Amino acid sequence: MANNCVAIRLMVSIIGFLPTSSITLRSVSALSSHQAKRIAVIGGGASGIFSAISAAEHFERQNNVVGSPPLEIVVLEATSKTLTKVAISGGGRCNVLHDTSKSTAEILNGYPRGKKELTGLLSSRFTPQQAQAWFQKQGVELKTEPDGRMFPITDDSQTVIDALLSASSRKGLVDIRKRQKVLDIGIPALDPDEQRSHGPLLFEISTQQKDKTGEKKVRKEHFDAIVLATGSAPAGYQLAQSILEQSSSATTSKKNGTKPSKAFVSPVPSLFTMNTKLDVKEEGCLLHGLAGVSVPKARVTFRPEESSKKDATITSQDDGKVQQQPKKRKRSKKTPPHLQQEGPLLVTHHGVSGPAVLRLSAFGARDFHEANYRGTLRIHWAPDLGTVDEILDSLKKKQMTNPKRMVATGCPLTVTGTVKESSGFVEKRIAAIPKRLWSSFVIHGCGIDPTTTWAEINKKAVRKLATFIAECDLQVTGKGTFKEEFVTAGGVALKEIDMKTMMSKSCPGFFLCGEVINVDGVTGGFNFMNCWGTGHVAGTSAVDYVLAA
Repeated sequence: MANNCVAIRLMVSIIGFLPTSSITLRSVSALSSHQAKRIAVIGGGASGIFSAISAAEHFERQNNVVGSPPLEIVVLEATSKTLTKVAISGGGRCNVLHDTSKSTAEILNGYPRGKKELTGLLSSRFTPQQAQAWFQKQGVELKTEPDGRMFPITDDSQTVIDALLSASSRKGLVDIRKRQKVLDIGIPALDPDEQRSHGPLLFEISTQQKDKTGEKKVRKEHFDAIVLATGSAPAGYQLAQSILEQSSSATTSKKNGTKPSKAFVSPVPSLFTMNTKLDVKEEGCLLHGLAGVSVPKARVTFRPEESSKKDATITSQDDGKVQQQPKKRKRSKKTPPHLQQEGPLLVTHHGVSGPAVLRLSAFGARDFHEANYRGTLRIHWAPDLGTVDEILDSLKKKQMTNPKRMVATGCPLTVTGTVKESSGFVEKRIAAIPKRLWSSFVIHGCGIDPTTTWAEINKKAVRKLATFIAECDLQVTGKGTFKEEFVTAGGVALKEIDMKTMMSKSCPGFFLCGEVINVDGVTGGFNFMNCWGTGHVAGTSAVDYVLAA
């Protein structure tokens, strides 16, 4: 049995998989004469390429010290391009990292899922500061913007892409193959204890590619280890789930006859914009025609629409445990902390977006999914101004000092905001509500004639203005897509992974990194930090694994 492995046949390609519903099992033989150590990295995105680079660099260090057998690192990418997300991130500028001057604890707060598990990794195994130093060593100087996002000083993602591809080719160990569709993966059939006694087995990967004539050819190769870095591709999740279920089943059935634990958390969208009723005269009319208007700091709170909530079982965010929920649930009077977020907000053609909304969508990903993306979004357009009553008092004071000023002229209250000037970003006092939005409050929200002065406005209208600022309710009718950084919540459950090495606990030699695992961050460089960190650990650990064999 030492030379047998179980193959999971998934007619798929990585990133651009060919889905199939059939899974068959068969036996294949490892090549005992295989001399060079080989690592397959499946997926040519940020985490995949960085894991390959890290593996090559780590191998070079190890080889210089103790001497090692030859090593080949093969990156299998099904499409014609690598690093596609790197290219579009940050509007084509590539948001490489988040402010590395912040403490690890502050940075970890940017992860709705994975915060606890990433603590050790980002604290010691590959820190944000080490990631920045690595890019600087490649000639990529980074700058930090006021919101914490870090970009190359060139403001061009191609700078980052060139650095990564150059680093991958520099060691001569990494072979990046494009248009490679993975058809079969054969995984070792023995449990970890048996593998230790028999020695490591080889994974068999079958790939398909077209030659110059367009003819499809299938190629079978053996590898000592696999790094799965397929991002949020649905079939990538399917591949991971199938491998883990098969390996876990083999292990648990032999040890105690129990069913394998759930190793996968169903993925749902994260980091999305929100569509609202913009074309009706109730809540939505307030924002109609205001696309492009933004505020420096807003507070957004989501209240799910009870009638839209799904009655099916719910999969938890962190460990994949399934909990049966009652069909009727009373809404808690207190809003859960994760369903209230603050930050810049942007009005779009279809609703609202911006860091505050994206952060809310990330932390509340499963709440939104459960509610079918319907509910009430309460916006406080200027939370620093306080409650409705506090804002009302401030407006009354302005009413007394500027009685002849027309109400629609602009918001009389100010807040501190960051403004970009020729000399750079500076903080200054700005109107709490942008002029176009304020005008909509006055005319559409309160029905006040635009020529009305503060001396002429009644108390009821002033209170209504204060309410619009602090308690503006919009009906959420669906979700949009944040194209720059499409992310999902879910993937391989973190309890299935040894976070010190990023290797599966049930399938030795099988490593995972990036978004294929149940880790995701808010916008601002957190998701790439996950790619660099887990990719580095997976790559270096894969080398240690094959050298120890």
